[in-house]
Amino acid sequence: MRYYRDPALMAARIVAAPCWAAIRELHNIPMLVVNGKVSLPQLRELDAFLAYRARRRDPEMTLGFFEKYGAKRSLHELCLLQSAFGVFFERSPAHRELEKAIASKRRGGSRDLKPYPQRHRRFSVYPQELPGAWQQALADMEIGLPGVACAAPADPLITTTRTKLCELGLVIRNSDLDVELSIETLSAYEHSLYTRERSLSPRTILSALRQLRDFGKYIGIDEDLERHLVARIRLWEDMSERTLSFKEGKVMALPTYAEIAGLAFDLLGEAERLSNPRHAQLKRNVAVALLLFCPFPMRVADTNIRFGHELLWDGSFYRFNIRTSKTGVPYAPTIIPAYGMFIDLLVLQGSSPDHLETLRQKCFRERRPLFVSHEDHKLHDGFVSRAWRMELGTGCHAARTKLHDELAPLGQEGVELAMRACGQRSEKTAEFYRTRAYDLAMVKRVHDNMLAGITEDEWQTYFD
Repeated sequence: MRYYRDPALMAARIVAAPCWAAIRELHNIPMLVVNGKVSLPQLRELDAFLAYRARRRDPEMTLGFFEKYGAKRSLHELCLLQSAFGVFFERSPAHRELEKAIASKRRGGSRDLKPYPQRHRRFSVYPQELPGAWQQALADMEIGLPGVACAAPADPLITTTRTKLCELGLVIRNSDLDVELSIETLSAYEHSLYTRERSLSPRTILSALRQLRDFGKYIGIDEDLERHLVARIRLWEDMSERTLSFKEGKVMALPTYAEIAGLAFDLLGEAERLSNPRHAQLKRNVAVALLLFCPFPMRVADTNIRFGHELLWDGSFYRFNIRTSKTGVPYAPTIIPAYGMFIDLLVLQGSSPDHLETLRQKCFRERRPLFVSHEDHKLHDGFVSRAWRMELGTGCHAARTKLHDELAPLGQEGVELAMRACGQRSEKTAEFYRTRAYDLAMVKRVHDNMLAGITEDEWQTYFD
C-alpha cells in the first residue's frame, strides 16, 4: 500500500513512460512533487498530453493542435496542463497557443471575441441620425467634390466635422429647434460647449466653430449667418490668445524623457513578475506605447501599425513606412536597435528570446498589428493615445510638442530636427515652433536673470 501513498513513488510511476525521457534528464520529478513544485494531477495531465503528441504524425504545437487535444478534455484538465507547462518548459510560443485554446474553450469554442455593444452617446447623435442633406454633403466631401463656396477639406477634417455636426444634432434635438444651420442653433451649440461639465478650452471651441463655418460654406449659408460666425470666431480667437491652452499646460507637466523611460521599464518589470499572461501583455503594450512614440511622435491616426505594412524589417533594423494621415507625406525613419528591442518585446509576447526570429517571421507573414492582446486580437485604434493618457495624463499627440520643446535650445537646427522627427513639412508649422522656441528661451532667460539678482540673504529671508 505504501507504493500508492508515497507521492514520489507515484510520480516515478507516471513519468516512467518513454515520452518523458527528455524531461527526466533535466528534472528530478519525484523531488519536485515532494517539494510542492508540481502536483500529481498536473503530472497525469502532462502525461496524457505527451502520449497524445507522441501518437501524432505532425506534433507541431499550434492553436489547432491544442484545440483538437482539448476537444475531449475538460477546462480544468487544460488548466492543469498549462500549469505543468510552466514548471517543465521554458516560455515559448506553445505556451501562448495553449492559453489561447483555453480562452477559446471558455468562450464555448469560438475564437472571436463578442463585439462591443454600441456605446451610448452623451454629447452627440449617431452619424446615421444626421439630416440626409448633411450626410450627403459629408459623402461628397469624402470623394473630393467641390462645395458651394469652398473646396472639400482633407480627410481628417471630414472626420472631425462629422463629429461636430453630431454634437450639433444632439443640441438641436434637446433644444427642440429646427434641424438646420442657423444663428439660433449655432448659438445653442456654442453655449453647450462653454457650459459642459468638463470645461473645454477656448481653442477647442474655436476649432469647432471654424469647422461648422467651413461646412456651412460647403453647403451654402446666408450672409447673416456667415457674419455671425465670423464675429464669434474672432471673439474666441482673442480669448484663445490670452489663455494657456489645456494642451500646453499638460505638455509642460509631462515628465522628462528619462522619467518616461523609467516608468516604461517599471511596467516591463511588472510584466515579467505577473503570473496572469493577459495582464502581463497589457503592461508590455503600455510600456512600448510610451517609449516608442517619444522619439517618433506620430498623430493618433498614424499609430495603427502593422508588421509588413507600416513597419518593415531589413534584416538588421526596423523601419517605419507610413504616409501621414493628415498630409500624405512619406514618413520612413529607421528605428535604431535601442528602440527596436521594444518592438522585439511585442514580437516575443513573453516567449524566450530564442524564438525571436521565428516569431518575427510569423508576424510579418501574417501582417500582425503591432499592438495586440494576449489572444492576438487587435487593440483599439486609439490604444497608444489611451496608454499615454492613462500613465501620463494626456494623449500621445502631446509628444510632438514635447519633442519640439526639448530641442528648442538648439534654435533653428532644433526646430528642423523636431519637424523631421514628427514628419512635418509646413512652413507655417515651422514658424509656429520657431516662435514657441523663442518664447521659451526668453522665459528661461528672464527666469535665470531674476534668480541671479536674488542675494543669499534675500533667499533666506523670503524663500527659506
